[in-house]
Amino acid sequence: MTISGIIIFTISAMAITGWLIGKHMLSSFLPDYIPMAPSTALFFMVYGVLMIFNLFENNNRKIKPYILTIVVLITIYGLLKFLEYFIHRDLTLEQFIFSGSEKLGDIPLYKMSNYTGLLFFISGIAVLLKYIGKEKQIIVNLIGNLGLLVSFAGFVASLGYIFGTPFLYSGNIIPLAFTTAIAFVFLGLGLLALSGENNYFIRKLIGSQSSARILRAFLPFLILVNIIGDSLEQYISHNYNVNQALISALVSLIAIIIAIILTLYLTKRVFQSANKAEAERLKAEEELKETLELRDTLLKTIPFEMDIVDEKGTILFQNELLKKKLGRDILGEKCWEIYRDDKTPCLDCPIKKGIKIGVTETTESSDIFDGKIFEIIHTGLMYNGKKAMLEIFHNVTDRKQSETQLKKYAGELELSNNTKDKLFSIIAHDLRSPFNSILGFTDLLNEQFETFNDDEKKSIIVKLKESSENAYNLLENLLAWSLEQREGIKVKPEKIDLYEIASMQMDIFDNVAHTKNIRIVNLITPGTFANADSNMVTTIVRNLLNNALKFTRSGGSISLTTGVKNDQITMSVTDTGVGIPSHILNTIFKSTETQTTNGTANEKGTGLGLIVCKEFVEKNGGEIWVESEVGKGSRFSFTLPVGV
Repeated sequence: MTISGIIIFTISAMAITGWLIGKHMLSSFLPDYIPMAPSTALFFMVYGVLMIFNLFENNNRKIKPYILTIVVLITIYGLLKFLEYFIHRDLTLEQFIFSGSEKLGDIPLYKMSNYTGLLFFISGIAVLLKYIGKEKQIIVNLIGNLGLLVSFAGFVASLGYIFGTPFLYSGNIIPLAFTTAIAFVFLGLGLLALSGENNYFIRKLIGSQSSARILRAFLPFLILVNIIGDSLEQYISHNYNVNQALISALVSLIAIIIAIILTLYLTKRVFQSANKAEAERLKAEEELKETLELRDTLLKTIPFEMDIVDEKGTILFQNELLKKKLGRDILGEKCWEIYRDDKTPCLDCPIKKGIKIGVTETTESSDIFDGKIFEIIHTGLMYNGKKAMLEIFHNVTDRKQSETQLKKYAGELELSNNTKDKLFSIIAHDLRSPFNSILGFTDLLNEQFETFNDDEKKSIIVKLKESSENAYNLLENLLAWSLEQREGIKVKPEKIDLYEIASMQMDIFDNVAHTKNIRIVNLITPGTFANADSNMVTTIVRNLLNNALKFTRSGGSISLTTGVKNDQITMSVTDTGVGIPSHILNTIFKSTETQTTNGTANEKGTGLGLIVCKEFVEKNGGEIWVESEVGKGSRFSFTLPVGV
């Protein structure tokens, strides 16, 4: 396109220069030829600049509107000029813009040809299609065809000058100037180039095929030989006294010599290309043969059952291992009907998503080959010229069973560790109060032994013995219970007397209550039965009593009560202690927000007691809750199934 632009610009620049200096030869080639009109030369100069700098392809938003405007104006001007022939009026005001009265015969020299206007209109349409049309094949071909039409029109008109046949370039329509015809030849070629490589005609000219090389060489040669040869013949015979037959013979001889040289050169290049292509083809065939042999070898030596299926799941290939496993040939059958126990396609089968060449995806399917679990590696490939899927079957049943067993062991180990930690926490928490009592009596004897009389000493020793026996019995019960719970805390519901459990736990805390001057009252009616795990309920009551003693000031009281509603029995531990702030009430039973508070006598705690209580109550099918008011005390209540 750039070369066409340079030629067009050169021809139009010479024409304008000829008009400016009064030398019509510059715009007509020969004295008796029609010169190119000034407006025609100006339009060709614009197109020449646009082609030289390839501005048709420019997408700059600032420049593009100006280029479009110029092309639209030239296109409209060309259409109006062509329409003048039919309505016999000056629609372009050309006579006022380019005034002049010179004529060649009856033809005015300053006016653009109607035929020229038509070709400018066609050229403008081609350019506008490139700008505003989408890159569809029909648009690309239309632009190229319009370019060929313009080029052919210019070529035919130029032949008219060369062979002296006016009907090819003149007639009733104002004739086409020789220079204008040549310019249109190259403008059309430029438009053909503008259509792009996808144009049908250009595709025949580009590439390394022999036909394309011959066309690229001979087509320009034939056109140029005819135009240049005949132009020289006309020019020499017109200006010099030389025999025209001799000139024709010399031009023909030169053309034949050039054609022979070009033919020999092209033949050599074509055969060289053909030989090279044949060598490459043979090499490619050999490589393909080696690749196929390697493929077949690999397919046979893969140590797993495998097959190749098409996009519909039809089996195209099976290796020997798969054939041996099944005991028969399965080519042509559907893969899921052979492998799956339920004879249905896999839900996550990659074939459903479409085969992608070179993409590998691994899926896991159960109930394959009589209930086994297989890891299937799917790889998209080309097989015998069409898309296919390579499937490699890896039996992972044993591995999956081992993984399941390991997960089970891990879960059991985690449960065992959690149970152990919880049991240790319960034992430590429940033994704290009895041992605090024992330590209190021993400190009292150690510090004030001399001040006590024999009766007081004996009384303290008796209480110390009772506390030690209670602590020992509690420890023995806790250890026995913990041994039963080594495989996880289990609930063993039985008929239990809540009055007896409450009394036993009151005995454990008797010394602590006496020390803090707190009265504990068992208001539960003897023979109040619940259906629950005895050890768990004992732990619940022990924890609630311990907390009540911990947060009740000296002189306070604690009561244990029960009530029955429907098939549930509610047991409550009520104290007159310090109460619980509202912001703590909402989180007091949550394991994620464990917290501990020192008691009224600065007793320490672990913060686990109430969490254990909640878990044990729920394991026995009950609920636990608290009601409290700061400064007045708290009531912890829980439900259990009524004992029958």
